[in-house]
Amino acid sequence: MNATKWDTLSDFVMYLGKEGKCRVEESERGWVIEWIDTSDEALARKAAILKKERQEMDDGQRENRLLQEQIERAKKVQMENSAQLEDSKKQPEATELKRESADQPIKLAWKKAPGKGLLGGSAGLMKANKLALKPNPFKIAAAAASPAAPKKISAVEEIMLQEQVRRERLRGDDRGFDKNTPRRRSRSPLRR
Repeated sequence: MNATKWDTLSDFVMYLGKEGKCRVEESERGWVIEWIDTSDEALARKAAILKKERQEMDDGQRENRLLQEQIERAKKVQMENSAQLEDSKKQPEATELKRESADQPIKLAWKKAPGKGLLGGSAGLMKANKLALKPNPFKIAAAAASPAAPKKISAVEEIMLQEQVRRERLRGDDRGFDKNTPRRRSRSPLRR
């Protein structure tokens, strides 16, 4: 190693390892040297890879946290529903009616059970509303069958009907057909 400050190649390799320019390991086969790329491009790539790994880890942690929150909410709802179910199973106790004074009128107050609709529960309300929104087919058929007042026709509709009747008369007259005679369909040369 003439013209250098290192006397041997081993000293030069040791220097590169100490300066952090290479990874140097001594093995049975000799020295193993691995170059450490410290260019701006390589550092930017490493930083991007680390950022991506952190983001994926953060996404995973965020998903786990959301799942845990959903599990806790579901448990709370289940506990509330089971408590309401137990409360609804309990029979109210009968008590004696006590009248404080004979001259006052008796007042009764009826309380609706919480969460109970017409058909039971909030789902019952939804079913009742859906049934109320559907039209009754029997009423519709009865209204159509009953001789109600004739529908008023606007002037435009009346003109359209007159034109349609006139066209049908002309069409029937041109072909020489009666209204009662069935018409023959003409075949198109493209149709088979």
